[in-house]
Amino acid sequence: MKLKSGLLFFLALITSACATLAEKPRITINELMIQTVTPATNILWGVEEPNSDAEWLALANAAKKVRLAAIETGQGGDLSDGKNPSAEPEWQKLVDQMATSATLAQEAITKKDLDALIDAGNELYTSCEMCHQLYHPGVKADS
Repeated sequence: MKLKSGLLFFLALITSACATLAEKPRITINELMIQTVTPATNILWGVEEPNSDAEWLALANAAKKVRLAAIETGQGGDLSDGKNPSAEPEWQKLVDQMATSATLAQEAITKKDLDALIDAGNELYTSCEMCHQLYHPGVKADS
């Protein structure tokens, strides 16, 4: 009987620990922007003629980070005001534009097509700026 109660206690403890891990808050949208998106978009928007494979690789990594951040952003998360806009159609539209622009940037980088990369960066900037106007007024996309 002691063994059975010990086993039940152990299982309850593990279940509780797993529930606690699952409830751990994800990164906020603001944290994601500051830690991931801003540094990556600074690389993409500051592009000049890449002269080496290492420079193209840095661009590829930046575009990948933006695309992955778009996926994370689309899943929701709290804004600085505590709201979660992920169910709003406009939010999802802007997230989709962000992901599409990042994918276009990745394709341009694979082809080493600077003009296409700049075009993708401009599309990305537009979606970021629109999102900031709606959800984070007063903060420019490139700040």
